[in-house]
Amino acid sequence: MADGEKKQMDKDTFVRLTETALLSRQALLERLSGDGNRNYESECGYPDTIDAATYKKYYSRRGLAHRIVEVLPDESWALDPLVYETEDPEQTVFEQAWEDLQTKLNLFHMLHRVDRLSGIGRFGVLLLGLSDGKLLSQPAPGIDSRGRVMTQNADGTPALKCELLYLRAFDEAAVTVNRRETDVTNPRFGQPTEYSIIFEEEVGTKEVQSSTLQTQVVHWSRVI
Repeated sequence: MADGEKKQMDKDTFVRLTETALLSRQALLERLSGDGNRNYESECGYPDTIDAATYKKYYSRRGLAHRIVEVLPDESWALDPLVYETEDPEQTVFEQAWEDLQTKLNLFHMLHRVDRLSGIGRFGVLLLGLSDGKLLSQPAPGIDSRGRVMTQNADGTPALKCELLYLRAFDEAAVTVNRRETDVTNPRFGQPTEYSIIFEEEVGTKEVQSSTLQTQVVHWSRVI
């Protein structure tokens, strides 16, 4: 027998053995699955639907889900970014204001935190606590319904300048989008205009602590 014929026979034999093995495995799977209508997701305990609260529960268990959510934000924020206006060594007014804000509110920590929380569900939000004295449900000063910065109000009075007092980060499980922009001519068409956010607060004495939940309606202009 020529070498070429022997090689072809070896190849054909290998193909037949492979096909036989695959058919045997398929037949075994068919026998194990009965009539083929078994619900594997149900037998494995997988839920039919997964909402934000379920994702939050898996994340909170600090298992694989926790690692998947945190690995990229932790790497991204391992070093604080440099924020500057010019390369001049003398600090500008903006650079000094940014440094003061970072010192006061620990901005990079909060940005890292909201980055992590955004990975639990589909999104996260960063609430801006402003010193304008208005309710969270009211529009923030200095920005109109189209997202444009205003130097003056509709009546011609100067737009109120206010201080950023605090930042709070929330994951999707704590946030509900109540309304969205319906005006097709608005640049924010389809984006949220109002949220409901659940605040968890610690109450009680130092020795006995418990949590209470409070829901606040928040205007979109107070949220990133």
